[in-house]
Amino acid sequence: MMDRGLGQFITLGASKVISAALAILTTLLVGRLLGPVAFGRWILIAAAGTLLHTALVNWTHGATVRFGREEWAQSGSLNRTLGARLPVLATAVVLTLVVVGLQPANWGERWFALEAAERWLLAVVALSAWLSAEAQATLQASDRITWQAVVAPVVAGASVLAVLVLFRLDFRSLTATALALTAPVIVGWGSTWVVSIIRSNTSIAELSAHDLPRHLRYGAPLIPTLILGYASDWGDHLLLTRFSTMAQVGLFALSYQLFVAAMAANGVLVTLLLPRLVAQEIIAPGAMRAYLTFEVPTLYALWMLATVWLVAILPIAVGPALGSAFDASVPVLLVLLVAIPSSVVTSFYTVLFNMQERMGRVLGYIFLMTATNVVLSALLIPRLGAIGAAAGTAVSYVLGQALYIRDQHRQLQVPADAVWTMSAAGIILGVSQLAVGPGAVGRIAWAVVATAVLMMVMRRLRCVDAGVVARLFAGRLRVVGELIAVALAPRRQVANS
Repeated sequence: MMDRGLGQFITLGASKVISAALAILTTLLVGRLLGPVAFGRWILIAAAGTLLHTALVNWTHGATVRFGREEWAQSGSLNRTLGARLPVLATAVVLTLVVVGLQPANWGERWFALEAAERWLLAVVALSAWLSAEAQATLQASDRITWQAVVAPVVAGASVLAVLVLFRLDFRSLTATALALTAPVIVGWGSTWVVSIIRSNTSIAELSAHDLPRHLRYGAPLIPTLILGYASDWGDHLLLTRFSTMAQVGLFALSYQLFVAAMAANGVLVTLLLPRLVAQEIIAPGAMRAYLTFEVPTLYALWMLATVWLVAILPIAVGPALGSAFDASVPVLLVLLVAIPSSVVTSFYTVLFNMQERMGRVLGYIFLMTATNVVLSALLIPRLGAIGAAAGTAVSYVLGQALYIRDQHRQLQVPADAVWTMSAAGIILGVSQLAVGPGAVGRIAWAVVATAVLMMVMRRLRCVDAGVVARLFAGRLRVVGELIAVALAPRRQVANS
């Protein structure tokens, strides 16, 4: 990577870590504030609002990055991109108002156990989800990664402060909590989006819908994919609503939110690598194969070493903070963490599917993941409750990782032995931490042993490319790169730039 890319990687990486920590803190505070039952109700409100965003507009954000980045590189503006989006956004607003206001087939109460007084919160959640995704897609398209890195923790911090105020006042209102969580997102990301459009040399007079068909062709295959992804993410909550209690929904939801926060740092890779690969592939066709050959194994190895310690420490850190009402959520979290060490692989390969415009293939894989999750959860929830839902989720994530690896290595004809071995090691380590349990001494000892095992595996596989490490840790970080190369790359390989 070039020096600027390294700077962006460090900046956005730090932002993701801070944001993830704040998300974990927010989850803990809201859990303590509301308790398992009310927390479960809030999660179902969030699930319903997220469904609106997923079905109506989320499928268009990928096209903003894909074609907006291309337009920005060519003209330094986003006229065509924004012009293509306006008709879609206007349609989404109208449909949201109709679906929320009229509640066809009484869907809110039937599927999400929502009360009539809570329905308006669905639109608020959907608005916050849209503005967050819209602003970040626009920033990625216009190469303003640093903006995204700054705004994300500020917004997350504002939500923490808002919840702390409620906690301080002992004001345990579900509605107030929902607003405390969504208002900072709407204001922060909404204003960021407006400012980024103003500063992108985009002229209202030049907007047109000429590129709308191109955006629709790119985004349409994503609709069923995102719906299936939604079913995978939220299906367990809905199954628990049907087959268990609202308290079990809350226990699973809290652990799942921590699980998602732990994986959030993976998103930094897609944010940085997709625009970079788009530019490289235009200049030098074949960059995808070099990326899969040299960069993926190296980044996978380094990321997994850091993830092991996250998996070890997270239950230790959050366990005492959950309170006795959420004691039963810790075993649920341990089951979910099985999938974490190897989870980053999907981010690496999602970049390639985007580049190849093969998102239709992803649909089939997500269908298999979702079906696996739903079937396992439906079988296990009646007997195990939240733990059964966690098991279904973990298994489905591992399956998805395997499908992505198999597809891309066959597509680009790149040997996958190193990646398969590291993935297997990650899964074995994930299962072993479950056996270790939540005790602090045992988990720290596990992390030390896991780190040593991973380093031995990486050296034997020679999967860490010294050239990639040198580009990652250039300039002031050169010494760090040299130490990593000595520890993990026993001989210097030659990576394509």
